Amino acid sequence: GTNAASLLQLVQASVPAGASVVTWHSASNRSYRLWSSTNLMSGAWTSAGVYTSTPPQNVVTGAAPGASGIYFVIGVE
Repeated sequence: GTNAASLLQLVQASVPAGASVVTWHSASNRSYRLWSSTNLMSGAWTSAGVYTSTPPQNVVTGAAPGASGIYFVIGVE
């Protein structure tokens, strides 16, 4: 079920030195899929992988090639 008090929230996304770093709050016993896109208008998203939770936060480095204008979406599997 859904817990009304829970929140899946991207904490930070950055592209230092050409490699993306994405951080989000995570909960125990969950898996998260990270998606990336360089063009919001195209509607095309690329899966950057499925990640097991590492509470209190997940940090993924190199999830997508470093590029200006990269966007991320996180979902619970």
